[in-house]
Amino acid sequence: VPKAATEIIFSDGYGEGLNGRGFLIPPNGVPLKREAMGPKYIYRVPVQPEQRGKIWTANFGHPTWSFKNIPNVTALQKFEYLED
Repeated sequence: VPKAATEIIFSDGYGEGLNGRGFLIPPNGVPLKREAMGPKYIYRVPVQPEQRGKIWTANFGHPTWSFKNIPNVTALQKFEYLED
């Protein structure tokens, strides 16, 4: 997550917790509850200051979800991302 991000906005047409998935997970490992933003299937989760500039996990069981306010940089394995 970029250092300047205060929230992550994403699209997901499936429900939170469906098959135990559908969550964004910060570095502390505790899945965050999504907040509906109004438009259908658009949600947000807050990014606390200590979680900015860190690697998060997106746990979705389908390929149709997407980030809306940050680059859609994803990997199937953990990786390092350095931001100047």
